[in-house]
Amino acid sequence: MNPALRLCAHLASDALAALPVDAADVLEWNDGPVLAVARCAHCDGAALLDFLDWRDGGRVRVFALSAIEPAAVALHARSARRGSCDPARA
Repeated sequence: MNPALRLCAHLASDALAALPVDAADVLEWNDGPVLAVARCAHCDGAALLDFLDWRDGGRVRVFALSAIEPAAVALHARSARRGSCDPARA
């Protein structure tokens, strides 16, 4: 993670009603997303969605949202399709 990265204005907006998470971008699942990538529908912004805790007796999930480089998301998707991030194993 690059601490200098900032969420795009769209993903950082208080008016954001829902995060655009595609099923292919869910990295970890446990009766719902635990770790996923949200991609901005308006620009090339991307964010890592990380489950933190439960609220309201386990009915509402609380997540952290941090900016992630779109190139890192693309690299992960490529590696997942190939089955490895090691070029020697391709």
